Amino acid sequence: MRTLTFFLVGLAALALWADDASPAPAPYHELLLRAVKEHRLVTFVYDGEELETEPHAYGLSRAEKPLLRAYVPRPSKAGDGEAAWLLFRVDRMSHLKVSDQTFEAPRTGYRRGDKTMAVIYAEF
Repeated sequence: MRTLTFFLVGLAALALWADDASPAPAPYHELLLRAVKEHRLVTFVYDGEELETEPHAYGLSRAEKPLLRAYVPRPSKAGDGEAAWLLFRVDRMSHLKVSDQTFEAPRTGYRRGDKTMAVIYAEF
């Protein structure tokens, strides 16, 4: 009986640990899942600047921070920056909107299985 009790207590502790290891999804979790799966443009404010992006991967970092890997055709409002692949912390985004406009193929340079992400919720 004592062995069974220790076993059950161990299982309960393991279940609690597993819950702690899975952080609550980002505030925009469902929107980003949809955007990546349906290849929809996403607009949001990041570091005070509004960006239009093509999301390719959404997941968690090793530090359990929600991340979005996206291609940014015009990195600045003025349009003077070059197009770039950027990695965004979702918890630092605001005013996120998913567009009805879609994009087709993955951009050149995209690699599935983003090594920056410990967990990938969705990818192109």
